[in-house]
Amino acid sequence: MSSASNADGARTTPYSMDSVYQEIRDLAAIFDVRDRGEQFVGELQDRYTKASGSTDAQGVSLAYWFADTNTPYMAGCCGSSGAITKAVGATNVFADTTDEWPQVTWETVADRNPTALVLADLSRRSIDGDALESKIAFLESNPVTSQMQAVREKRYIIVNGADMNPTIRTVDGVEKVSAALQKWNLATPQS
Repeated sequence: MSSASNADGARTTPYSMDSVYQEIRDLAAIFDVRDRGEQFVGELQDRYTKASGSTDAQGVSLAYWFADTNTPYMAGCCGSSGAITKAVGATNVFADTTDEWPQVTWETVADRNPTALVLADLSRRSIDGDALESKIAFLESNPVTSQMQAVREKRYIIVNGADMNPTIRTVDGVEKVSAALQKWNLATPQS
């Protein structure tokens, strides 16, 4: 794990794909497959550039919900979700916290009224709010969350939970968020 983070605690340095690229290069060197490592890094960089370069979502706000319906874990500024947000030119409504996954109240989320919600569909099913279906059912039935713009307009961007963690899957997250914002005409396509 990068020294710039403390597990799921606060990050002292915002996450960047450069750390993933370096880890791939380090592993490729250990296994003496440097060419394959560089090829893989190049593929990831191309995908990231294509997705991030095709979207400008200035004025769009996002909230990233990982888990828990009672006191939700929402993404702070500086983890993988921050890198995704920056890549598409949007704003994370919880960019004011360096905690990677702060637990907040639904009233706080509603007060910040994001344009769209990025929902993690977790493979685990240990608590309410892990499965996508339970997230959507909660959002649409809760008196507080059902009034949010993103919920009223069903602006849900579905990602795998791993897409919100600092790994190669961050590129998948950038692609999914970019595609959804373009589909809803919330982002200006870049040439």
